[in-house]
Amino acid sequence: YIQANLSVPVDKIESDVLLSIARTTLSSKFVGAESDLFSKMIVDAIKSVKINGPDGKAKHPVGQVNIIKSHGQSSHESMLVANGYALQLARGSQEMPTFVTGAKIALLDFDLKKHRMSMGVNIVIDDPAELERVRQKEM
Repeated sequence: YIQANLSVPVDKIESDVLLSIARTTLSSKFVGAESDLFSKMIVDAIKSVKINGPDGKAKHPVGQVNIIKSHGQSSHESMLVANGYALQLARGSQEMPTFVTGAKIALLDFDLKKHRMSMGVNIVIDDPAELERVRQKEM
């Protein structure tokens, strides 16, 4: 009876109701003072990961939403990276930019970090295939 008469699919619920649900959920948490900011962010994040399953039903995989905590910043500085992905990394130098737009990103399947060799060891390889074989052997 409840599912047939009282339940409503999530994608049929209006945004103001979803905001109220999120605000109520956050009211007992430590971010209660900023519940308006975080409730809107939560609703937008969940809507952005919506997918339609093979049966046509909308699914909202909560695991697709990543939260990065940054110590030393105000909660008012929190933001949703829409249609993107944020990585928590530190700058290597103070001269490096803190924000980059229009970046071209390469996805690599190997580590770019240099491996330190023992004292006095020097390896010279001219063939890229041989280099890859040595890297795989070292890992």
